[in-house]
Amino acid sequence: MRSAESIPTKPAQWVRPVYGNWTFVAAAVRHNVKITDAFRIWEMVNRPNPPMSLDSGNDPAMVNDPNYLKTVDGVSFVLYPQTFYAFVDTGDEQIPCEAIADGGHVQVTCDNAKAGDLTVYENAMRGWRVWRDGKSAALEEGQWLKVSAPAGKHIYIFRYWPGDVIGGFLLTLIGLGLSYWLWNQKQPDSTPSATE
Repeated sequence: MRSAESIPTKPAQWVRPVYGNWTFVAAAVRHNVKITDAFRIWEMVNRPNPPMSLDSGNDPAMVNDPNYLKTVDGVSFVLYPQTFYAFVDTGDEQIPCEAIADGGHVQVTCDNAKAGDLTVYENAMRGWRVWRDGKSAALEEGQWLKVSAPAGKHIYIFRYWPGDVIGGFLLTLIGLGLSYWLWNQKQPDSTPSATE
């Protein structure tokens, strides 16, 4: 779908897809677009969706929105330029940061003159870790990923590695080892002998 391939977004921004158009959603996901506010049969308890920085739809009225961007194959795009995926909040302003996100791997580069808190619009679930300029840093409590951001240019690496992944990996190894052991056990001869 050409409209999904031409989504005018940065590598890490949340996009609301065309409602009910699963071809659009599938094409957007193939192009590493982060999807928010899509219909699904499940929701995370007490965790609202991250705010979108780009809306897409086939409502003709979207072209009248002051933030209207363009229309491709009947799909209109509305950009919300003040909604950032990652930003440093200094208390006085929100300074946008460049981010690249791919699943549980997020890299954020910030260049802020004042210290503040870096917020990344990813749910802060157990299992997230963060490094600032290669050194481990502490995540702050809250719904979104948040870490203190000293003044200057810094690179933050966020990784999601929940504990159940390690447990699942260990159980898989045990299962494979047990299967190998059982496979190599000497099997009893099931054919009756001539003396019986």
